[in-house]
Amino acid sequence: MPENLFTRQFKDFDANTVVLKGSNLIEASAGTGKTYSIAILVLRMVIEQKIPIQNILMVTFTKAAVAELEERVRKFIRLAHKAAKGEEISDLSITDIVKKADSNEVLKSLERAILFLDETSILTIHSFCQQTLNQFAFETQQLFGVDLLPDAQNIMTDEVNKFWRKYITNIPLDLLALLIQNGFSRPKISSIVKEHLSGKKYLFFDEEKSNSCLSEEQYQSYLELINQIKLKYQITYDELIVYVSNHIDELKEASERNSFSKKNILPFLDNPQNFIEQIIAKKSAAYIQKVYPDILEKIEELVSIEEEQKRIISNLINDLYCHAIQEISNGINFYKTRYNQINYDDLITKLHKALHKENNEK
Repeated sequence: MPENLFTRQFKDFDANTVVLKGSNLIEASAGTGKTYSIAILVLRMVIEQKIPIQNILMVTFTKAAVAELEERVRKFIRLAHKAAKGEEISDLSITDIVKKADSNEVLKSLERAILFLDETSILTIHSFCQQTLNQFAFETQQLFGVDLLPDAQNIMTDEVNKFWRKYITNIPLDLLALLIQNGFSRPKISSIVKEHLSGKKYLFFDEEKSNSCLSEEQYQSYLELINQIKLKYQITYDELIVYVSNHIDELKEASERNSFSKKNILPFLDNPQNFIEQIIAKKSAAYIQKVYPDILEKIEELVSIEEEQKRIISNLINDLYCHAIQEISNGINFYKTRYNQINYDDLITKLHKALHKENNEK
């Protein structure tokens, strides 16, 4: 069996020997030594590449991880300094790294590193973004003296309620009931907008498109179209009931010829509606397709009509969610601008915008 390309690229990771260039993706579960490996890499960069420790950026997820990594880096630098002076230390990996380097140069590099240990850049993702935005506030077009808003949920709730009152209560009740039956709700709006603003973009949202609310006439057109489809479904279903009622003897004979249909379907033949429901429930079974092809053909018509109705309702729901994203986002941004506030997601999106969307060389 030929070796898979991705499998071929996977290698055991060794922080002591890995080449210090390019990018590496390291997959490891908890307790496997990720923090240890990062501290070893930092030590190697200081010793082997003579990079000042204050020029090395380490970014992680939580404040606890920052504290642990900072403690480990400080410890390793000091242990390496001891080893460089000829003292014995317990960590053989650090000893080997020191011994491989030029003794005079390594001592100088480590002494400089110890001197600047308080200037190490070990940050959470949000702290890094906030520090960068503050440092380059003018270049990234940030407001000065901005306050960090830890939780924007209250603002989100207010804006969702405002959107619901302003736009959703205007939808005809019969149509709104259909939308709710198909999963449309206030919590769902809040969830979709929150995910969209945090980077998980809603699939149907187009930033270049203006997502406006529909008029009362447009809602009525939707409702009339859905009612027409419902009527079409009912007519097709009634025709199927009539077909079963008019072919009781033939269906009974066909059912008796197959042991599965005789056991599972035939007992319901006295009630055409129950008979059809049983066939719908088991329509993927081979014996159903063999014994009742004519009924399955009519059932497929019903399925097609149902899918048409679902597609129309789904399109309307997607339009409403897109409109909600636009309106609620604008409301939240207006609030934050008015009170000079940003939240954690803004820290990432604003830095990303400054670096990539605006191609800001500064």
